[in-house]
Amino acid sequence: MNLIVLHLSDLHIKEQGNSILNRVTQIKDAVQTVAQGVSDFFIVICGDVAYSGNAEQYKVVLKFLRDLEAEVKTIRNPVRLEYVLVPGNHDCDLENDGEERDTIILEAVRKPETVNRTTIQKCTSVQSEFFQLLALLTNGGDIQDNVRLYYKREFLIGKYRVRFNCYNTAWMTQSKEQTKAIVFPLHILPETESECALVFSVLHHPCVWLTPKENKVLKDYLDKTSNIILTGHEHISTQYTQRRRTGEENIYIGCGGLQQPDVDSSFNILIVNLEKRSYKFYEYSWKGGIYRPVEDGSDWEPIPRNKSLRQDKYLNNEGYKSYLDDPGATFKHPIKGVLSLTDIYDYPDLNVIWCQGYDDCGKWGRSSIYV
Repeated sequence: MNLIVLHLSDLHIKEQGNSILNRVTQIKDAVQTVAQGVSDFFIVICGDVAYSGNAEQYKVVLKFLRDLEAEVKTIRNPVRLEYVLVPGNHDCDLENDGEERDTIILEAVRKPETVNRTTIQKCTSVQSEFFQLLALLTNGGDIQDNVRLYYKREFLIGKYRVRFNCYNTAWMTQSKEQTKAIVFPLHILPETESECALVFSVLHHPCVWLTPKENKVLKDYLDKTSNIILTGHEHISTQYTQRRRTGEENIYIGCGGLQQPDVDSSFNILIVNLEKRSYKFYEYSWKGGIYRPVEDGSDWEPIPRNKSLRQDKYLNNEGYKSYLDDPGATFKHPIKGVLSLTDIYDYPDLNVIWCQGYDDCGKWGRSSIYV
């Protein structure tokens, strides 16, 4: 079962003069070339949806995304088309930003552990228009102030549960953004959750934009709680797999800017096979009036199993599963063909006739007799 992630970032949509508004069909054409056999579509935007975060710009954004949604649905009737968005620094309306917010941000940088609901409410007030857009796209209510720094979206795809963890790294944006000046209060985040088959983490700023201490702390958290980390902000497409000595393995993917002056428009597409735990990565760039793949073809690559998400459970790969199910001889059936051990093994019916050690003999006792 396959899903597709259309990974966009840095749209920078203004009230007018947006070249990408006329490229919706070309984006759909790029998706269509790799969308065979895909059951679920996800449009994931890693921030800077608007240019300066005002209401008029988000009206243009909404029309662009609805037009894109309509085009994507012409490819085939998907089981699901969903949006996952996080805000970027350009999604903050700083027109009426005041000294009080600046003072709160300064205190948050000094003491991240003191960040509370009031701090979050004051600092994310400049992102209110973004969160109204998010509510429209996800058919949900406005995300409450106290959880605007972290929220998640979960989806059941067949028998597989997929989660997108969303981090608002732009919550303390100011008019003069500085590198290595962002903090993110980890005490508001939940403990590691591992019930999902696949976990994406979505954020605007790569961790290097945080203060040196917060960079390490947040990166450690992401590495322990994610399979794939999606970022934006730097207008450069990147993709690499990281393996830490402690056993965590993660895929990091950065997205180029969809609309950026003097830089070619670009975006990424990921095809994920949930059954085989593998993915294909494509980068598309605007060349000669269409979006072209930066490299010809893409091979399936494994999605590493994150040690911290396994709960120490042993997981068999497909080859070892086949080995265990091999009866050791060739048995054939006129209808099915070659039979496996599962096909021919007849499980015995056991009844408890005596049990010692537990009151409930439906559980295995310390001493039990089954016939």
